[in-house]
Amino acid sequence: MAINPRILGPILDISLHGMLFEYSGEDLPNTSFMEIGIFVSESKTILTGIHTRTVRDHISDTCSSFIPIIRKIRAVEFLDLSAHQQNQLRRIISSLSTDTL
Repeated sequence: MAINPRILGPILDISLHGMLFEYSGEDLPNTSFMEIGIFVSESKTILTGIHTRTVRDHISDTCSSFIPIIRKIRAVEFLDLSAHQQNQLRRIISSLSTDTL
């Protein structure tokens, strides 16, 4: 899950360079930069304090017509990951490669 005080949403794709996640609810601030975290419930792993730059933000075309929630998709690039964050991210990606995101 992608997490921060305004986001809780499933990760759709992730790499060492960035990730794509879905979220709903209020719009996120129209800013290019944000801090985000990653939570993997299966392994109870959390990685916080990831600085990102928004690459793309758009409304999902997979919205259900009977649920009045607008789902959005955001692509972010990771910025200035520390060595510890890089190692933790590698472990997360490795664990997710055997599971479904």
